[in-house]
Amino acid sequence: MTMVDRRKVADKRAMAIVLGYEQLHRDPVFDVHEGLSQDADRIREAASGIDVKDVRLSADVVAGVARQARVIEVKSRGSKGPIHVLDRQKWTFETLGDRAWLYVVWNVTQPSDYELWAVQDPNRMPWVITRPNERERGTFRGVQHEAIYKLTDDDINRLGTQLDLTGVTLPPKE
Repeated sequence: MTMVDRRKVADKRAMAIVLGYEQLHRDPVFDVHEGLSQDADRIREAASGIDVKDVRLSADVVAGVARQARVIEVKSRGSKGPIHVLDRQKWTFETLGDRAWLYVVWNVTQPSDYELWAVQDPNRMPWVITRPNERERGTFRGVQHEAIYKLTDDDINRLGTQLDLTGVTLPPKE
């Protein structure tokens, strides 16, 4: 299996875990990671009351409704290690404040048990820029031009909350 294939498997498993967790705890739950127009509408609805007219919001899952909604960015790692976000994802964190959530799934491709960690208002985390923007912020013409930010697994474990996966149907590890 190539690295790209492993990443797709990891991302698919992580999304299944996050969707399963949220479906147990919130209603409704929407998978918006494809970025379709109705997905953008759901994200904007979750941001009601926040001025987002000049911001292109990015998310993978919207759980709950209106001002109680969680706008969730999902990241996965085969075991543990740093995670990275693009500028548009970081911008979403900045714009939505405590409505923005970062969910990280550890051990997605390893024999160890899955772990799901959540960070509310991930903009408050100690992000380190690893690649600066090559274009003015807000000019989206492909990820190759966006800044990249890194967050360590130690910071996530120290400042985040591990969520209980009891009752969540977990994808099998092959």
